[in-house]
Amino acid sequence: MISKNGVCALFLLYLAVVSPFHSFRRDASLYGLWIYCLQDFLRPPWMSFDMKLHHALAMIMSFLALLYHDDVEDKYIQVFLQTEISTTFLVIRNYGIHHLVNEILFLLTFVYFRLYKIIQVILIASYPTLSVPLPLYSTAWGILGLNTYWASKIGMYMYRKIKRG
Repeated sequence: MISKNGVCALFLLYLAVVSPFHSFRRDASLYGLWIYCLQDFLRPPWMSFDMKLHHALAMIMSFLALLYHDDVEDKYIQVFLQTEISTTFLVIRNYGIHHLVNEILFLLTFVYFRLYKIIQVILIASYPTLSVPLPLYSTAWGILGLNTYWASKIGMYMYRKIKRG
């Protein structure tokens, strides 16, 4: 049986790859993100601080995207929803499947969607015109900073795993 986390990850994966976005799908995606984050906040208190921060930033970002609906292009929303593609491989790993293919897919999707795409679409494409409202732009920097921190942890994990053989 699939857990709540697995269902939410699959739901967000579906929403992230639906293209082109239509307004009702976009709003549904943002509400889906809220539900996903909210159900994670309802976990036992062992949830780490960085996960709480990540979910809080995601909830703030989705709220701001709904608030500034007319000022935010769909491509910006799509980039942040696509970051959850890597979560699917993390959930598979959390189920105890530590296959090398899954590890590589997690690493590649994490780097591509959580670092490269955010830098490319949000930070480079909108600078210096700031076609994204400033509060949303600032939240994107927070998410990128947290993803960079996680990338360093993933890099150390992979280094130790390779070193062990």
